[in-house]
Amino acid sequence: MLHAFIDESEFGAHYFILGALIVRDENLEAMNHALDEILAEYAASTEFVRPDAELHGYDMMQQKGDWDGVPLRLASSVYARAMKVIDQYAEAFYVECIDRVRQAERYVRLYNHRSTAIGYILERVHEYAHRLNEHAVTYLDDHYTAPAGRKEFIQYKSLGTFGYRSSRLDRIDEMDFHDSREFRGLQAADLCTYIYNRVTNCSDAVPKAVTAQNRLWDSIASIRSRGRCRIWP
Repeated sequence: MLHAFIDESEFGAHYFILGALIVRDENLEAMNHALDEILAEYAASTEFVRPDAELHGYDMMQQKGDWDGVPLRLASSVYARAMKVIDQYAEAFYVECIDRVRQAERYVRLYNHRSTAIGYILERVHEYAHRLNEHAVTYLDDHYTAPAGRKEFIQYKSLGTFGYRSSRLDRIDEMDFHDSREFRGLQAADLCTYIYNRVTNCSDAVPKAVTAQNRLWDSIASIRSRGRCRIWP
């Protein structure tokens, strides 16, 4: 069994991004435990990090939410160690990015960027599971569009997905929306997707920031090599 954790990120009104982190069932508990251990270690050695803090890329780098008041060097250190754990225990990382500007330039009829991205990313999960002769369960971060998303998944299973290589996703057994605080897997997907957004769209940031984000991106080279990152159209 495979677990696919799907998280979203955006870059203004230009890019809508979905990242899917795929983890084998036998490695999921070990990944969760290793991520918990990182936070427990920092919580024991510093007053700033909470052991139950949510691993959220934007919050960690911008000192928001659970990471409000945490020095950037500490948050960056936690981030770097978490990414190494993710690369060690996960199977693959996929990205489907919708370029909303280019779509408007090329197509008269505009497809909903969220629905399109979800359809494409589910196709990638299905293809990976088929390649391994496995089945997958998918988890998405909870969102106000969850009811519509559940209905679309039922339609995909009965009628096929949006793409020209339509699939009924027979290798995906379940898809549902969850609170990311309850799943380290969703948090891990967020860390990877946020860094993809940064390296794709923020190459003109200050040199120190560019170096840091490139280092984080390079630290998941193994799972990236077994997945794919694509911008459509």
